Amino acid sequence: FEVALSPATLTRVAVAEFERQVDLPGVLILDHGCFVGLLSRQNCLQHLSRPFGLEVFLRRPIMHLYTSLAAQPLVLAAHLPIDQAVDQALSRDTAHLYEPIVMEFPDATLRVLDLHTLLLAQSQLLAKATQIIQRQAAFGRALSATLDLSSVLKLVLDHLETSVPCDRL
Repeated sequence: FEVALSPATLTRVAVAEFERQVDLPGVLILDHGCFVGLLSRQNCLQHLSRPFGLEVFLRRPIMHLYTSLAAQPLVLAAHLPIDQAVDQALSRDTAHLYEPIVMEFPDATLRVLDLHTLLLAQSQLLAKATQIIQRQAAFGRALSATLDLSSVLKLVLDHLETSVPCDRL
């Protein structure tokens, strides 16, 4: 997600954005294009639900709420391998474990990522790796089951065809 608000934006604008986009995990706070912080949906709504929370925060700038949270968002480089990103995200203290993550791209653009999305991506990569390992193991078993040169050659070519992306003539 790439929803960004200025520090002077009223908190009610962030709340309206959370209501409009129900899967939005947080909003970036940018001051003249510079990253200031991240206001998560969970923290925002939790503070607004406290006694007098609506009166204290809703009509004030978003920065007032953000500074009262005293939370430093996790900022990760977008090129970081998924396993390392997951490791860093899960190594946060339990109070901030499910807070959104800020991904920084090489062109300095920022995006907000939910931990669940990151875990889902890791799960998909692990499933793909498992499929590759199973295919390699099946190929190894089939290869060791025969000594016939033409059968071995056919097995190798079939395995290459399924393993290496190419156009077939």
